[in-house]
This record gives sequence, C-alpha cells and structure tokens, in this order.
Amino acid sequence: MSTTSRALRAAALSAAAVLALTACGGDDNDPLGGPASSPAAGGIGGVATIPDAATKNTDAGAEAFAKYYFEEVLNKAYASGNISTLIKYTHPQCIICRATVGDIATAWARGKSDGGQVTVSSVDASKAQNVTNVELKLTKTRYVELDRDGKNVFSTPAQNNLSFLVQLQWNNSEKSWVVREIVPPALRKGGSASATPTP
Repeated sequence: MSTTSRALRAAALSAAAVLALTACGGDDNDPLGGPASSPAAGGIGGVATIPDAATKNTDAGAEAFAKYYFEEVLNKAYASGNISTLIKYTHPQCIICRATVGDIATAWARGKSDGGQVTVSSVDASKAQNVTNVELKLTKTRYVELDRDGKNVFSTPAQNNLSFLVQLQWNNSEKSWVVREIVPPALRKGGSASATPTP
C-alpha cells in the first residue's frame, strides 16, 4: 500500500471515529471495491422505504435524502450488520463511506455492535459544481463493539452538535442520490473541505 493510500485510509478511519463510523482497525475487506459487496452476517435489519421527497433532484430532495441516509440507512446498518442498502446509496469513491462499510462488516463478523445511532437536527443544501453540498448538524449515541463473548473491544462516546458536510451526487440513470463524500468536523477545521469530490 502506498504512503498516500495509507494516509487517506488513516484520515478516513479518524473521521469515521468522530461519527462512530467506527474505526476499530478492521481488516482490508472493501465491500465497495468489488463484487464482495454482500450484506454482513448480522441479519436483515429492515430499512424504511425511501421517502418520496428524498427521490427528487432538488435542494429539498437532497436534504431529505441526507436525513434518510444517516437516520435510517446508516443507523440500521450499524444496528443489524446489513450493509446492502448503505452500499446502494454510496458512491464507490467515497473514502469515509468505504471505511464505514468495511468497519461495520468487520464488527459484525467478529461479534456485534451497539449504539452509534445518529439523529439529524438540521440540514441545509446548496449546489456546488458537480455535487450538492448538504450541511448537517447531528448527535450520536455512544458506540460499542462487542466480540462473540460480549466483551467490549472498542467504543466511542456520545457526541452532540457535530457539523458535517455531505456531498451528494445525482445518479440520473437510477433517478437517485448517492453520497459522494462525507467531510467531518476534524477535516473541516483545517480548511481542507472542498466543493469538489475526491477522485
């Protein structure tokens, strides 16, 4: 693995920890990277049908989709280990998303996870070049990973009033939004957030 790849992975895992998009290390499985993108063994974990408002290519549609992605899709993936819907609405080049999907799959392969549930308090969308930026404020509950014996092997505390920039891209053929990138508070403080997605 190149130095650049290691740096990107480290940044992604650091950012993932902020939102309890876990970051326990995991293995090198990358469900977004190829045909191995099947649900983890944690069960079905039904996700609510996407709201009609979240299927519109408008700022309001982007806001509704971002709220659905975090409060419904991401929360259910953490709670059940089933990553199929998370993959469906995630762009394969989203760095933090790749780390998140891999970490959820790893956590449920080793045992299970508990908590890390997100509640979105505000959303605000605006167009920017090839993406729609959605500013999110959210809270998340304490997150714990347990091994098969129920032992706590990793945890992050509850956090309040976190600000994220979520970059959404409209998929015209699927008539659906996908998450192109997530820029967490730690990366935004240094002024590194960009309106252009990473390649």
